[in-house]
This record gives sequence, structure tokens and C-alpha cells, in this order.
Amino acid sequence: MSADTNLDTNSSNSGAIPIIDLSNTDPSAVVKQIANACTKTGAFQVINHGVCTSLIEEFQRQHISFFKLPHFPLKSLLYR
Repeated sequence: MSADTNLDTNSSNSGAIPIIDLSNTDPSAVVKQIANACTKTGAFQVINHGVCTSLIEEFQRQHISFFKLPHFPLKSLLYR
């Protein structure tokens, strides 16, 4: 999902995932947005976090590979 979607923390659409912008210079506002997102939707997307795109893409590849594992190896990895 790109950061330029129409989803934001002020959306009244209950299906929207709030976007938290970490470039906000007011830390207390960010904390309030995160608390609000967790309370109302249970999830949020973070933008302007400083994590490089290549690391995010590698994470996505790895998590897709992990969840494609057969049930038995997956269970043994999760419950060590």
C-alpha cells in the first residue's frame, strides 16, 4: 500500500487503516494518533519512519516465504 492513499488517522470510515506520519514534530500528537488507531481499528500504517525500502522489501519476501511453509515446520519454528 502506498503512502499516498486516502487513508488517514482522521477518517470516519471504520474500514480505513489509519496512517501515522512519524515526521510529525509533535511526539505527543503521534502518541495520541497511535493510541487512537489501536483503540478504534486495532491496526495502523506508519509512514516517514526512515526504514529503507530495500529492507522493507526483503522483510516482505521473508514473511511470505515463512507463511508458505508447510504446517509442521511452521509449528516447530513458532513453538520452540
